[in-house]
Amino acid sequence: MTDCKYAIVALLFLFSFWNCTNEYEKQATGYYEVGSYERKDSSGVEKIELPSSLTLNDDKTFLLVFSDSTSKGKWKAGDDGDRTWISFYYNGEMRSDGDIGNGLINIWNPQDFNCPQLKTLVFKKMNKK
Repeated sequence: MTDCKYAIVALLFLFSFWNCTNEYEKQATGYYEVGSYERKDSSGVEKIELPSSLTLNDDKTFLLVFSDSTSKGKWKAGDDGDRTWISFYYNGEMRSDGDIGNGLINIWNPQDFNCPQLKTLVFKKMNKK
């Protein structure tokens, strides 16, 4: 019976280890606003709706807020040795990714991040108001 208790404790420890937030995710959590962006079309005629904020929560969910809508999903971050990356998931499918560091999130494919008119999109970490 004692061996069974040790096995259960070991399994619980491993489960909690796999589900914990890594150091990159701990640093990433917070409130962000658009720092910079570049349009796909340089004419400037078409109005662009930019996100007003992006919040990365401790539970690895995010909220992307526009003036009249919101998008929710999950996110994760890690490091491949060259850069720290971040990926965003909607309905279980990866939709967008980018790199993160120095308080900035550079979205590599903003058209898949509910910003179809943008070529580049960078969020800057803010102190929540």
